[in-house]
Amino acid sequence: MAVAAVGVLVGVGWGVVGGQEEGVGLVEAGVGRLVVGWEWEGAEVERFLVSWRERAGALWTVREVGGTARRFEIAGLRPGTAYVVRVRGLDARGRGVASGGRTSDLRGAFETLRRAGPSGLRIEQRWFGGTGVTVRIAWDAPEEAWGWSGWLVRWRELGAADTAWRSGSPAVAARSTLIGGLKENSAYLVRVAALDGSAESGSAESETAELRFTAARPLGKAAITSATWDGSTITAAWRAERSPAVYDVRFSIVEDDPASAGQPVLTYSIELETAETTASQGVPRQRPHRVQVRARIGSGAAAAVGEWSEPALVVLLPAPAAPAVSFDGERATATWDAVEG
Repeated sequence: MAVAAVGVLVGVGWGVVGGQEEGVGLVEAGVGRLVVGWEWEGAEVERFLVSWRERAGALWTVREVGGTARRFEIAGLRPGTAYVVRVRGLDARGRGVASGGRTSDLRGAFETLRRAGPSGLRIEQRWFGGTGVTVRIAWDAPEEAWGWSGWLVRWRELGAADTAWRSGSPAVAARSTLIGGLKENSAYLVRVAALDGSAESGSAESETAELRFTAARPLGKAAITSATWDGSTITAAWRAERSPAVYDVRFSIVEDDPASAGQPVLTYSIELETAETTASQGVPRQRPHRVQVRARIGSGAAAAVGEWSEPALVVLLPAPAAPAVSFDGERATATWDAVEG
């Protein structure tokens, strides 16, 4: 459910959008409604004319209020739409009266709140074929049953030269739709909004749910085949996933912590990215290390990622120093320094 934005009117010009005359402030913004206020400095007025229009439109709506009024509620507006509001003071003869040295109207520009939109945007199914990738996008309806009239689904490829949006309009009862013709291993952005046709001036969009994803085949769980230490560097190897996957590799120390009732805790972690199937990392502490790897296609929130592999444990023990040997005529005695840990 949309929550109203409420403010306190502080002096002339509070809440004014750049490029507009000052003077009208926003007291409260709601779904399809605005409450505006103003201060008046100068000659007394008999009445005010309050007028408004969509910021992108040209048709003004005008209402008259008494000369003592300092706020006005405008209802029946399109949710999620910007409006310009104008206030003009008139004397008893209907002539414009100046305020604060200004002879022009007081103005402000504000936006109404959008209705609550869909949530839980997700991919439920994927199909791969000769015509590209098809996905089923699903969503949950708004918790507030405000009577939407349909859905607007838009999508586009991320990072492509063509930035145009494709769109579809599923029926009001729909909770999913198919999007086809996607390029395998390419990243996409999908947006879904509910359509609101209840406003006097026509349809508007609700709040928008957004999903980023890569149209890739599912990546499996990676498997490390070896993990060794040469005295200064850990080297891990794993089975290759299909191209063009890259790999996230994690080197970490997990130790028992007396302060946490003996539960293992992560003390430090090093992560790197590679397109190879091996990775080496110098480590600063001679403690047992865990190494994990996962495959990934793409980057950021849109990336397709596989599961982390089961951790491979690498025990870092330095070679003991050569023992010191002594002979007392009857027996030989060897001594050496103990290895820490």
